[in-house]
Amino acid sequence: MDRQIEEYLAHASAARGLGHGGHADRVREARQMSLEERCKRIGAHISEVDTAALYGEIRAVRAVRNALAHSTVEIVPGGTVGFGGDGDEYRIEALEEALERVDKCNDRLGRIFGRAARVHGAGRERP
Repeated sequence: MDRQIEEYLAHASAARGLGHGGHADRVREARQMSLEERCKRIGAHISEVDTAALYGEIRAVRAVRNALAHSTVEIVPGGTVGFGGDGDEYRIEALEEALERVDKCNDRLGRIFGRAARVHGAGRERP
């Protein structure tokens, strides 16, 4: 997800003649931006994107990803999943819903960036 955003912003900057150096430098510049700034840049390129909603969606996905990455997952009798160490326990259904959100967010980003790539130079979409 983050790589998709960084690549899109690097290509969009190149198409608009912004940024310094080559592609790797543009990706590095995008990587140094805050998530909020990245979302604003996407909104500047594609006017139909609700940047506040995209920001919230990506933050929610990151929270799930980070919880999974930094813990041991234990299946607990009774239909819950425990994340070892911090004592948090979640219903399996809630975890499945969160993972579906991750997939939907990735699909949404793919559609946004795919649509932008079809537009000349990944710049602002024309009406």
